[in-house]
Amino acid sequence: MTTDTLTVKFSLSTDFQTIQQLRHTLLEPGQQASLSSRLSDILSTWLSGLGYADIQLQTTLQAARPQRHPTGPRPPLPVCQAGILSWYDPDADRANVIGPLGSQAVLEALTNPAFSSFRFLADPHTSISLYRRADGKWYAAKRRGGRLKRRYIGRPENISLAKLNQIARDLLE
Repeated sequence: MTTDTLTVKFSLSTDFQTIQQLRHTLLEPGQQASLSSRLSDILSTWLSGLGYADIQLQTTLQAARPQRHPTGPRPPLPVCQAGILSWYDPDADRANVIGPLGSQAVLEALTNPAFSSFRFLADPHTSISLYRRADGKWYAAKRRGGRLKRRYIGRPENISLAKLNQIARDLLE
């Protein structure tokens, strides 16, 4: 008598926290054995009710890795061009201007905890990344020739168009 194998996969779609709890549960061998035993009992009862008596069941549990970042895609990175800080809103298909460097609106954005990085375009072919560290101070970075160069900028009040242009030139040397 020949035997054949049937593989059954279950897919579950729910919120990220629930999926993480299930993954954590499936990592525990005792929980895996308990769930496998319950699945075997349920399937054996169901299959015997259909008239299939000579069936061997073996269950293997495996959780798939997450497909994407739990919070979804990253929002667009704000850009500073010609001294104007703005960000692109893909839902509205338009750019939202925060304001010119040195303005109160930009200072508020640069001190907002949710606003931690942006790109500065010195000219169409030159850009640097700016990011805020946990201490609230800003830094600039540019990868060039496989090496990452960084420069200290300072507090949000110190960020100006002239300073960013000078730092962009320094990082490109």
